[in-house]
Amino acid sequence: MARVEIERLALEVPGLAPAQGRRLAEMVAQRLAEARWTPARGADHIDVAVTAPAGDASLEHLAGLIIDELRRRMT
Repeated sequence: MARVEIERLALEVPGLAPAQGRRLAEMVAQRLAEARWTPARGADHIDVAVTAPAGDASLEHLAGLIIDELRRRMT
């Protein structure tokens, strides 16, 4: 598997408390570490956007949406 290095990961999630934002970032980072897919070559910068479902989405669900969208955009 190719080595992937992520220099910066920024999440903008309006309405989350700082502690929730840190926890979401940790969940996304963990899922990226566990991912078994190789990003497309030349993916120096990727912006993704996800829309949380109506109501209160769990942080786990949001992390899953982010990873799913990254996978779609990078493979």
